[in-house]
Amino acid sequence: MFHDVVAAKLGEYDLGNAVEQENALQELMQHYILASLSRAGLFAEAMFHGGTCLRIVYGINRFSQDLDFLLKKPKSHFVWQPYLARVQRDCAQEGIDFEIQDKSDVDGAMRKAFVKTDSIGKVMTLGLPYGRQTQRKIRVKLEIDTNPPEGSRFETNYLSFPTTAPITVQSLASSFATKSHALLCRT
Repeated sequence: MFHDVVAAKLGEYDLGNAVEQENALQELMQHYILASLSRAGLFAEAMFHGGTCLRIVYGINRFSQDLDFLLKKPKSHFVWQPYLARVQRDCAQEGIDFEIQDKSDVDGAMRKAFVKTDSIGKVMTLGLPYGRQTQRKIRVKLEIDTNPPEGSRFETNYLSFPTTAPITVQSLASSFATKSHALLCRT
């Protein structure tokens, strides 16, 4: 069933080359991860933001590899482990085997993790229009700010793929403010 669902969703993309195909595959994996994080309860304490949020939720025509989050309230002892365990379990039930690496620096405000899979091409073949090495991994970086700036507004939105799932996202106005701050403060 997973194979058919992914193949059908992939057919909705206008793939012009192998890079666009790889981006689409990565975006589909991002959707699976987000839906699982929703089931795990992450959005009770965090909001999705950044470039991938703008693409998935607001339809911005820009591909982004990372899943970025902000905690709603500071929490220095935040850990990815319980959420990533759920992602790994949920996706394994769909035939996607993920390798998970928590690369968090406990002394810093940012917590990072990487989710990788070589299931597409190795375990399942999707009749992809462009060639793809079977051992090539799809990598998704997850990053959460455990000491977020005050005043960010959020709202509930819904994923429609792979299943309907509520996600908390940063509002467009707050997203613009966050991006503007990042641009102005870069060194």
